[in-house]
Amino acid sequence: MFPLSLAPYDQVMNSLLLVPFFLCVAAAAAVPLAGDISIRTTNQLTTANVKPGDSWVGHVAQDMTRDGEVVVKRGTPVTGIVVDVSTPKDKTPRASLSIKLLAVGADTVDTNAHRAEGGLAGSRPVAKVTGWGATGAFFGTLLGGGKGALIGAGAGAGLGGLRSLSREKVDAVIPAETLLTFRIKDGATIQ
Repeated sequence: MFPLSLAPYDQVMNSLLLVPFFLCVAAAAAVPLAGDISIRTTNQLTTANVKPGDSWVGHVAQDMTRDGEVVVKRGTPVTGIVVDVSTPKDKTPRASLSIKLLAVGADTVDTNAHRAEGGLAGSRPVAKVTGWGATGAFFGTLLGGGKGALIGAGAGAGLGGLRSLSREKVDAVIPAETLLTFRIKDGATIQ
């Protein structure tokens, strides 16, 4: 008979006994990731060039610490998603753009949304009131002289004011290199 050796069996058993040890160490290395994280966007996002579901990228702007230790280093890449886009064509009061953070490095996170809104073009409402007032004064002068000019100016300014309120919209924009703060919800961990 051949002598029966248990050496290979012992090696396999010793290796299997180490597996739970390594799993415990790996589980202990996972750090809960919750709280505020500051990121900086890489590219410009605007309601004119994005749609819901589009992704965007950036990087961590400041080290994120937990109990005095850095858990996410500054410069770590981040990925996000465009959640909602409301354009001037959508009959909404203002164009708006909402984005969320999806991943910090290789770790998936769930965050609040950041919303940017568009508005009326800066000087256009004033320009419309002034322009329509001047036009009204000109025609009032032609039609009735001094008193007609005053009535025409008032009527023109009124029309200009109404036109400026006619919901002329401007795209919502999140410029490149914008510093944003997202709140990471409980449940995320980082290795």
